[in-house]
Amino acid sequence: MVGNIDGIKVGHVPYNLGIDIGSTSTNLVLIDDEKNVIAFRYLRTKGNPRQVVQEGINSLQEEFEHSLKIKGMGTTGSGRYLIGNELGAVLIVDEITAQAKGAVEADPEVDTVFEIGGLRIIPICIGPSDNIFGSYVYCCFHSDQKDIRQNNRPVVCSLYGRSQLHL
Repeated sequence: MVGNIDGIKVGHVPYNLGIDIGSTSTNLVLIDDEKNVIAFRYLRTKGNPRQVVQEGINSLQEEFEHSLKIKGMGTTGSGRYLIGNELGAVLIVDEITAQAKGAVEADPEVDTVFEIGGLRIIPICIGPSDNIFGSYVYCCFHSDQKDIRQNNRPVVCSLYGRSQLHL
C-alpha cells in the first residue's frame, strides 16, 4: 500500500519503517529483512506528530540521498492511528503489544518487560497460559503519576497465541 503525508511518498523497496508516535517523542527506525537496524531517528513530538514524522522521513531521505523506498511500515504510540492510516501502515499496534512481541522475538523465554514512556511505567508480564492452545497471556499494570502515589492495578490482560507474539 502506498501512502503519503504532505508529499512524502512511500514505495515498495527495500526497507521496513517502524514509527512510534508518542506524546513526548517520535521515533523512526529502518530495518532490513534480517531485522538489522539500518537507521533511526529520535525526535521531540512538540504537539505536532504529522510535522515531526515528516521531518523524520525527510531526514532519512537525506541520509539515503533521496532514494529511500519503504516496502512495509508499522506504527505504534498515541499517534499510531493518525499517522498509520495517513501513511498506509500495514501494522498499527498499541505499545504494550509491540513491547511484548519485540521481547518474545528477542528472547522467547522472556517473562517481564518494563515499558517506560511519557509519565508512566507499565510492567508487562508474559507467560504461558493454562489453556489447551499453548497461548501466552500478558498482563500489565498501567501507572501514571496519580497511580504511583496510590495502588497500581491491572488494567489490561490479553490472550495471544504463541505465534502471535512473534513479529
